[in-house]
Amino acid sequence: MGQIHGNKKLSSKVNLTNGMWFSYPGYNEILTGGADDINVESNDKNPNKNVTVLEQYAQKYNKRKVAAFGSWNVFYFIINEARSGVYTNCGFEPSRDFPLTPQEELLNQLREQIPSPWGSVRLDGFTHQYAKAYIEKHQPDLIYISYGETDDFAHNADYASYLDKPTIPTR
Repeated sequence: MGQIHGNKKLSSKVNLTNGMWFSYPGYNEILTGGADDINVESNDKNPNKNVTVLEQYAQKYNKRKVAAFGSWNVFYFIINEARSGVYTNCGFEPSRDFPLTPQEELLNQLREQIPSPWGSVRLDGFTHQYAKAYIEKHQPDLIYISYGETDDFAHNADYASYLDKPTIPTR
């Protein structure tokens, strides 16, 4: 039931229009529908002044029916959870969607025990499992999930890890 936009094989292009060519401005544009080269000009942890589609949905409908999960620790500010009220879980923060399920309690414990190779990006498995637990608990109408490993592997020029696909053992 989800959607993926941008498939050059089908002549469906998604091009950014901001002049920054780095993360926060790009995610701002993706989530708001427009570039803002004046207010969003760095990757600094500044609350986004722009209203995302997630915030619009939350205001129009129900705040508990929309959430955002990101591996990068700046998504809290991009989504501007403090203003928008959109539940956001990103970076190395634990789940605070109380009361916690046993799965969320375990994820919170593992999060403290399993290091990430990056200082600002948690492993995507945590992002995925936190989002999955939220979906099971709340059945949201709209959820945004942003993984980060491929981006960071590419920045590290670790193309083997960037292209690595998990193998499923056969019996």
